[in-house]
Amino acid sequence: MNDSARFCVDTPNPASSIDPGFKRQAPRPVSLQENDYLEKFDDSTLWYDAFLDDDWVRLTAPPPMNLQQEIVAKLESSLNCPSEITVHNLDRVSHFLLPISVEAQNSFLINITNNQIELRPDSNKRSKYKDKTVLFSKSKNNDLQWISDWVQYYVSNHGVDAVLLYDNGSTEYSTAEVLEAITVKGVDVATVVSWPFKFGPQGGKWNGPTAAPWDSDFCEYGIIEHARHKYLSDCATLIAHDIDELLVVEDNRSLSEHLAQTKSDYLKYSGIWVEDVRESLASAPTFKDYFIVSSKGSPTTTKWVANPKNINHAIQWKTHGVAGLRPEETPLLKHRHFKGITTNWKWQRAKSRTHPTRGEVIDYALASNMNSAYSTQILHGQRGAAYKTGSPESQKQHLKAIEEVMNPYRWNKEGLVKVWYWRPTALILDFIQKDSGMKIAFELRVQNGRVSLVATGRDKRTLSQISELAKMLEVPFYENSNRHWELDWWKLYVNPCSLAADCIQAITSVLATISNRLSVTKSATNK
Repeated sequence: MNDSARFCVDTPNPASSIDPGFKRQAPRPVSLQENDYLEKFDDSTLWYDAFLDDDWVRLTAPPPMNLQQEIVAKLESSLNCPSEITVHNLDRVSHFLLPISVEAQNSFLINITNNQIELRPDSNKRSKYKDKTVLFSKSKNNDLQWISDWVQYYVSNHGVDAVLLYDNGSTEYSTAEVLEAITVKGVDVATVVSWPFKFGPQGGKWNGPTAAPWDSDFCEYGIIEHARHKYLSDCATLIAHDIDELLVVEDNRSLSEHLAQTKSDYLKYSGIWVEDVRESLASAPTFKDYFIVSSKGSPTTTKWVANPKNINHAIQWKTHGVAGLRPEETPLLKHRHFKGITTNWKWQRAKSRTHPTRGEVIDYALASNMNSAYSTQILHGQRGAAYKTGSPESQKQHLKAIEEVMNPYRWNKEGLVKVWYWRPTALILDFIQKDSGMKIAFELRVQNGRVSLVATGRDKRTLSQISELAKMLEVPFYENSNRHWELDWWKLYVNPCSLAADCIQAITSVLATISNRLSVTKSATNK
């Protein structure tokens, strides 16, 4: 394969209706349409592309809806099809399978109402991506440096050697410039597909107070199914991530090892938001500027990776999963979703600041991966528990690391009497306060995907004091126990140093508060 074939811009062969009387009807009720719904809605694209697919010519298309019967009738009569055309209507995308045998680039004229359309099927490009580890996405007007750094990250950390990127009508640069951006060292083949179709109105509450149905955003689903059948069905590994997402493997195995060892059809996982916090706001942001995450952050939407040969029988490849197949939902893969790497096309997501707030910590796992990708020295530090396996012994190692940094014996004068492990996943610190005689225990527990700092009492008097304090501070019960209160908690990716610092502050504060409360009570009684 020569360089022009290995690295190229592909232009599909679409068809559109210019007849005002032959348009796709909007599926969304008028009452749920935002003001610019009809402007964003694709009512005219009949199909995105035509290409050879085994014994068929495949047309990947937006849902034909009210146009289907007429399109099929005109195709059958114009092409003299030996048998009926098959139409697969999926979620927000459709395929027309034409039972004709032709050579690539053969041309046919199709008459649909007042439209004379040239149908010129392209060859499929699956051999180009056969057995490759492919990074696949879409983009519009994302910074070219972001795109280049995004590719470089996946080449360095996940062995990507092929890229397929759909450019959805960028106006800031040409598709040739996009191709140059994704052609980094280590990439053996790369394609930019020119995809200038309307992205479509979004669902949910993006554009108003009412939750609109996800029924009109055809473009993204067209991209995924087009890529599946024209390019990717024979590749070895498929990584489908947006430009603002970097995948982190949360243990010491490679992505290929995770895929090889799963007993399910594919791997599915959630993500972690990377906060828009960077040291300087004077220059344009890059991935290297960001490594702060929330210790309690809500997960982002799910993504997936797969060996396409294992999922070719799926009903549909989709943005957040594969319809009709069984995933392994693993906590050992998580993507990092960068708030600051954005064109703010959906909402004003980027809100840059220079200092983290309480509960925001350094993501050393992400920083380590970026060091590897960009040959920089961003940060070094111990990774969180997520980088260990899920065994109780490895979780104990994490607690041991926290214990070492925390140094419980700092509280000897405050009544620390014993440091011990109730079980591998529970570190216990027992106190008997000298002045009050209160018997307080603090527990660090690893359970349900997080580390919790729990307080309890060893007698009724102490339990009563902790209960009153918990009510005052609005601290919840731990695991529905009315004898244990969860003072704080952290996700497993938080490193031991950050977690230990929070524990020191919390334990010292509780000990001091209980002691002061009892001193005030004792003084009042003596009066």
